Amino acid sequence: MSMIRNAATGTLAALLLGSAACARNSQMSSAGDVLPAYDQYSNSALLHVTSAYLGDVQVYTEAQGSRDYIGVVSSIAPSNLVLDPAIVPNADIYVVLRSSDGDQKRLGPISVRKGSVVDIKIPATVRGALYSMR
Repeated sequence: MSMIRNAATGTLAALLLGSAACARNSQMSSAGDVLPAYDQYSNSALLHVTSAYLGDVQVYTEAQGSRDYIGVVSSIAPSNLVLDPAIVPNADIYVVLRSSDGDQKRLGPISVRKGSVVDIKIPATVRGALYSMR
């Protein structure tokens, strides 16, 4: 009997802790709301990258003669990469995608502004990547 009671107590404690953790991080939002995670980057722009390429893809920006590493994306889940605020209002940029097998694609010129989102879709090959603005 005490074994059942201990199991029930442990299960109840786990449920209470789990629901408390979920409640702490939940928030209601609707279309058009600015979520806090992106709001802190409102002086910059965001690259939203979706990849079907099976390996990792390194992402760089080129602007005003310099190339800067932004991050790496994979096909596991879409990635949101924040651009350096110093390059956003100043010039058009290029986004360079480099796959793990050496393929490369240069997208642009892209006119990014504060608060803009650049959607990048990478198909099975990096060379087929396309972008759109929102």
